[in-house]
Amino acid sequence: MKDEDDTPAHLYEKVVSLNLELANLEHALRGAHLLAELLANNDMPTEDADRQAPRSIVAILALADSRLQQLRRVIRGEADTRHLWAPYNAISPELLLEHRSGFGPRKVEHLRERSTRAVAA
Repeated sequence: MKDEDDTPAHLYEKVVSLNLELANLEHALRGAHLLAELLANNDMPTEDADRQAPRSIVAILALADSRLQQLRRVIRGEADTRHLWAPYNAISPELLLEHRSGFGPRKVEHLRERSTRAVAA
């Protein structure tokens, strides 16, 4: 059995922005809300869009739910942070902020720690 982590080094450089992740989820939920409103008011632009809207709403909600569940698992330490990484929530390791006492974040000078540290504000 191996004692060493064989994860490629470039994966440790991937940092997730919680702000970008939550903003993306907010946009998805807003889209589902707008589709539902259009559907309820019979304002869909085409008959095809009217037929597809319910399935689209369900798909958006299912994806948002899955992503929130994964986020909770990472926050609780049950899943690897790297599983959250996506191009839309990527942030440069140099921009990683660490919360200190009080309300203001400060820039972290040294970021070569393991992935347990890879979730940014």
